[in-house]
Amino acid sequence: VGIRTTLTLNSEIAWDAAHLAGGRRLMLSGYGPVGSGILLFSQPTNGVGAAIVLVGLGWMVGWILAAAALGERAAKAALDDAGD
Repeated sequence: VGIRTTLTLNSEIAWDAAHLAGGRRLMLSGYGPVGSGILLFSQPTNGVGAAIVLVGLGWMVGWILAAAALGERAAKAALDDAGD
C-alpha cells in the first residue's frame, strides 16, 4: 500500500523517500471524502449532495496525484544520492 511507481517498487531507498515526502499529502487526501460524508448527514437536496460528493472526490484525487508526483521526485533524488 502506498505510492506505487516503477521507482518505488524497485528500491527500498526510493520507497522510503517517496513515503516520507508524500505521506502528509496522502493523509490530506482522506479529508475530502470524510468531510463530504459528514456534510451528507445534513441531508442536502439531490443536486447539492452530488456536488458535495464530487468536491470530496476531487479533493482526494488531487492530493493523491500531488503525493505521487512529490514521491516520485523524492525517489529519484534518493536514488541519485545513493548512486553517488
